[in-house]
Amino acid sequence: MYNKQMRKFLINEHELDLYLDKIFMPPTDDECYCVMLGARRKYLTPEEQESIRLGGADMLRRVIIHRKDQVKSVVKELEGGIYLDRDGNEIPNHAFTVYITENPRSHRKAARKLIHELTDRIFEDQKFSLDSLAKTALHKSPSRKLYLDFDFDFDPSVPKDTHELMMDRTKEVLQNSHYEIVMTKNGFHVLLFIGGIDEQVKKTFYNDMKNLSLEFTGDVEVKNDAMCPLPGCAQGGSYPHMIIKDYA
Repeated sequence: MYNKQMRKFLINEHELDLYLDKIFMPPTDDECYCVMLGARRKYLTPEEQESIRLGGADMLRRVIIHRKDQVKSVVKELEGGIYLDRDGNEIPNHAFTVYITENPRSHRKAARKLIHELTDRIFEDQKFSLDSLAKTALHKSPSRKLYLDFDFDFDPSVPKDTHELMMDRTKEVLQNSHYEIVMTKNGFHVLLFIGGIDEQVKKTFYNDMKNLSLEFTGDVEVKNDAMCPLPGCAQGGSYPHMIIKDYA
């Protein structure tokens, strides 16, 4: 029997406001963003992993937004959902993460993808969900690429001072480039504004950032077009927060 838990996905509005002010770029008429709710197996306890069936990152909801002021209301609406695993078991609160696409999506590009996908499925007489296909097409159709995302994922055994050291090393690599840092449960995301890369490091920063993974136990994943845990919102029983840089 399903017993609805009290869910709270919007935990710190101040942190969400910082993200929206510093990173969120207003979309054009052709653009939108995707806010997603996922559940991750790695956030379950060993006992829960025995009974709750989740993949690496199951996406439970995707909501399309067109304005900055929609983000908070969408996250709050997600709190009212019923979320079950593949066997119908209730997913515990600490397994959830709220994500957002850092770069906007294009309706026109998505429409072209959707037309091809629908044509193929109809021709092959396959079942499909139009809503799901449309949202998938949008998710896979970036418009402007505003940010390059370097995802630092640390092994849990790595001490916290290593995180700070890697942020210092990031500053050495990127010099005077324009970037923001989102601290996450197991590391941080460096969101590098593509239009604000320091001319002195344009030819070297990419490989230098990737090579930082050689200096700690973990990985630096370069995501040309990705999604980021949304600051101030649920991530594995905690919430991401912003590290504010002073460009004055």
